[in-house]
Amino acid sequence: MSAVQQAQALAARAAGAPFTDGSLEGAIARAGAVLRAGELGCSAVHSDGGLLDPTLAVELRCLQLMQRAPQAHASLLEAAQSSPGLPCYLQAAGELPAAAFRRFLLLRPHLFTPGPDCATFRPAPGAAGFLELKHRVLRCLMEDPSRIQLQAAVAADVGAGLDPAMQALAVHSFEEFCGRYLRDCAWLSHGFLQLRPYATSALRFPPQCPWEHVSSGGCYHGAKCRRCHAPPRGEGHLKDLVQVRVRRES
Repeated sequence: MSAVQQAQALAARAAGAPFTDGSLEGAIARAGAVLRAGELGCSAVHSDGGLLDPTLAVELRCLQLMQRAPQAHASLLEAAQSSPGLPCYLQAAGELPAAAFRRFLLLRPHLFTPGPDCATFRPAPGAAGFLELKHRVLRCLMEDPSRIQLQAAVAADVGAGLDPAMQALAVHSFEEFCGRYLRDCAWLSHGFLQLRPYATSALRFPPQCPWEHVSSGGCYHGAKCRRCHAPPRGEGHLKDLVQVRVRRES
C-alpha cells in the first residue's frame, strides 16, 4: 500500500467516526458517557470504548454547559474540576487553577467567546464542527501515538459546521491548520503528526528525542527518527519540558 493509499485509509477511518450532524447538541452527545463517568486523571474512556483526549474532554464539558446560556468562569471551572477533571499539565508551577483555566478559555477563541470583562463565556461560531475534526485527528493519533504521516487526504472531509474561514484553511493547508489550532494536543514535525505526551497509563508514548528541542540544529535524523519529537504537554519553555521528560526516561 502506497503512502497516499495509507493516508486515504486513515482519512476514511477517521471520517467514519464523526460526532453526529455537526450541531453543538450532537457534538456533545457522544461524549456524555465520558463526562458522566468523569474518570479523574489524564485519561477518559469514550462511550464507544476508545480514549477521549483529556484536553478535548474539558473543551466538550465547557460547551455542554454553554448550550442553553453563557456561563460564568467560576461555574465552568467548578465543572471542569469535577468532571472529567482538569488535567494537571494545564497549570504552570505555582499557578492557581482559576488563573490557568481562564488562560485555557482565552487561548481558544475558536471555541469560546468571552463576554464583557471575560466574566462569562459562550460557544464561538463553528465550535462543534471544530471539535468534531479535532476528535477525528486525535482518535487516529491515539491508535498510533508514535506518529501519522500528514497528507491532504486527512483533511478531505472536514465535517459540517466548521467555521468557514477555518474550513477553508483546513482544505487549503492542513499543515498550517494543525500548527495553528491543534498544537495544544498534536505536534507537527518533519511531515508527521505526533500526539503530545502526557501522564497516562492508557497509552504508550515512544521515548523522547533528546535533540529535537534542546539543540540548535534539532534532530539530525529528521523524519527517520522513531523517537518522539512532540514536546510533552505543559506550561513552560519547550527545552525545559523536554529535558525533564528525557531525565525521567533515562
